[in-house]
Amino acid sequence: MIFIVFFYTTKQALFLYDYIEDTLAKIIPEEISYLQKYDELKKYLDNHFEIPDKTVLLVRFLEQHQGIL
Repeated sequence: MIFIVFFYTTKQALFLYDYIEDTLAKIIPEEISYLQKYDELKKYLDNHFEIPDKTVLLVRFLEQHQGIL
């Protein structure tokens, strides 16, 4: 006797769909916007000041921690 088992995965498929939709609609555009702004800031700093790239990383750190070092 052969038994065939089918898994009910509708909830998992809907979760995955929502996750992908959120990623495409929100997360990726926000990341692209952030990267564009970061590039603009880096170009500005490079053109107006002679500072090493590590200092630009400091700016990013300060941004992430609301200006607290």
